[in-house]
Amino acid sequence: MNQGNHAIVYIPNEHEGIWLDCTSQVHPFGFVGDFTDDRDVLVMMPEGGVIKRTPVYINETNHKKTHAIITLNAEGTVDAEVNITSGGIEYDRRFYLERSSEKDRIKFYKRDWHYLNNLHITSISLENNRDDISFKEHLSVQIDTYTTSSGERLLLAPNIFNKETHVPKRYRNRISDFRIERGYWYEDEYTITLPEGYKIEALPEPVEIENEYGHYKMRLDIKDHTLHYYRSLLVKKGTYSKDAYDAYRKFKRTVAKTDNAKIVLIKTQQ
Repeated sequence: MNQGNHAIVYIPNEHEGIWLDCTSQVHPFGFVGDFTDDRDVLVMMPEGGVIKRTPVYINETNHKKTHAIITLNAEGTVDAEVNITSGGIEYDRRFYLERSSEKDRIKFYKRDWHYLNNLHITSISLENNRDDISFKEHLSVQIDTYTTSSGERLLLAPNIFNKETHVPKRYRNRISDFRIERGYWYEDEYTITLPEGYKIEALPEPVEIENEYGHYKMRLDIKDHTLHYYRSLLVKKGTYSKDAYDAYRKFKRTVAKTDNAKIVLIKTQQ
């Protein structure tokens, strides 16, 4: 037993069995989270010990969907109602907010949206569904001076609440393969009401990339004075060759660049 470092409970049934982390008093029934998932374990059965694998949370299982209703004002400020629903490891990373103080919750969101200056969170509502293992967050937020002005133009990046900012480090002579531990899937849908007195002058082109590491899709639709933004990013679990690292880095760099692409608004003639 000295070869192990943790004890959990396994309940046999007709299917794959039920795993319980008996040292956790907060995880939902049958959900082991990122501490004991995806590993070989010694299960002590009446007939003797057998090796089994704990549940694996990968790719689409680790899903976070963000839906926001956004109003952009002529002064460059933003008012928004934001709804986030998480499952899998994304659930595991966020459901602790239910037990956090309001101060710590605000710290979490300001750290998560570190690229947003002058962010004000006016209300937070949380719902932890332990049966479905999903976590829902509803926030009312205000952002001062989100846009950049240039004469009669306003510039803004439509991806406000789930922007990819990290690009993997460059290696001139990489000597080892690289691994994506679990993978994840992010979906984002925003409805942005444009300010009165402005019209769209330029929009980023739609982007669609699919490769061995996952996929990335982004598009913008216009209806009346409202902009609809859709984004989907899937990153796949796996071990990849060192020779593929530059291509993966290029993929993530394209995601970060597209996430920061700007819309140009121009004042209409009075």
